[in-house]
Amino acid sequence: MEHQVSASLEVDFGGKILWPVAKIVLPTQWQMLKKGLRAWMGVWGAAALCLPVPIIHLVFPPIGLIAGPFLGLLVYLRSKKMIERIDAELSCPRCSQQLELHLTAVSLPSFDACPHCKAGYGIYSWKQEPAETLLASPLQP
Repeated sequence: MEHQVSASLEVDFGGKILWPVAKIVLPTQWQMLKKGLRAWMGVWGAAALCLPVPIIHLVFPPIGLIAGPFLGLLVYLRSKKMIERIDAELSCPRCSQQLELHLTAVSLPSFDACPHCKAGYGIYSWKQEPAETLLASPLQP
């Protein structure tokens, strides 16, 4: 099940900061845990493949045995900072055209350009909005 929140994005168009309302889908606890365990088991699997190889079996399996849990933890903590999906609408301050943001697998800060006038912008942060803002959002299907 997705964890969806209504949020305001901090979007910077070359010094002009906008706060459009967006729908943000965050990864669930189970998804983050699966990514961490997959990385951990991948390191242990590679270490196990090195066991029958002479000389190498003295180095890589012990390193993999120690490094696996650390890599799993790092992947888990990194996935906590990821955003699965961002859906937002905003108006470009340079050309006044309407922009629709549909970003997937986002790690902030994220940078892009207006498709109409090529003005660069950056999404730096987000803050959660009250629940009634999500109900009033035009992005609701």
